[in-house]
Amino acid sequence: MLSIIGLISCSCGNQKTSVNDKNTNNQIVLSRVNNEHPNKKSMEWFLNNYKEEFIEQKEDLGVLENQDLIQTKYCFQTKSNSVTLFLIFCNNWKDAQIVGETNFSSVENNQNFGTNGTVLFVVKGNDKHIVGDVLSHFAGKE
Repeated sequence: MLSIIGLISCSCGNQKTSVNDKNTNNQIVLSRVNNEHPNKKSMEWFLNNYKEEFIEQKEDLGVLENQDLIQTKYCFQTKSNSVTLFLIFCNNWKDAQIVGETNFSSVENNQNFGTNGTVLFVVKGNDKHIVGDVLSHFAGKE
């Protein structure tokens, strides 16, 4: 019996935890996006695997040009409040690109955008290096 307790103790003692580990109960799920959307799972992965936690916000972008090309929009902010991220889900890459170019082509206020599949992501923040880091994270490996 003692040997079993010793084995359990050793195996538990060898488990490593990290400050960056996230509680699986706090994972972001994009519930307003259809499960069949080709980029839903990848955007959830990007949100849940960035080095800083994203928190959903109620901020609205208002009425955008080419609004009819958009399926749904989300707004997130990093926990440190240094970056705001908008995810805009469209039907295809071309639609996402059109919405980005007509609404977010200005680089004022350290704002920039990119596309990943059919999703337009817009990043704004005070620090251009952090904005660039978030942009490259959501761009993924191309």
